[in-house]
Amino acid sequence: MWSFAQVQSLPKPKEFYFDEDRSTTKVVIAFQGQGDAVVERLAAMVQRDARAVDPRAQLASLAYADGRMQLGDEFYQGALALVSNGSPQYRAITWNYGWDLLRAD
Repeated sequence: MWSFAQVQSLPKPKEFYFDEDRSTTKVVIAFQGQGDAVVERLAAMVQRDARAVDPRAQLASLAYADGRMQLGDEFYQGALALVSNGSPQYRAITWNYGWDLLRAD
């Protein structure tokens, strides 16, 4: 004969459940401000240090805000190439990149 074991009921899955990750959702800023002076300062930071990730990401965001998507893509790709895939810095840059892509649409 068949015996039926009691099965514990499982809670329904929550829709749109995401772990909060504050380090991912931060805006990448290497130098405060706006305008040409900030762009010049960030460009100088990148020229002095070829591995300067945050200035590249900020330049990318500024390029997107100025409607220069191709330049923004180049800066974002350059910044992402310098960090480890899946690192907190990588996640923060991709989060910023995604928002810039959304705003550019």
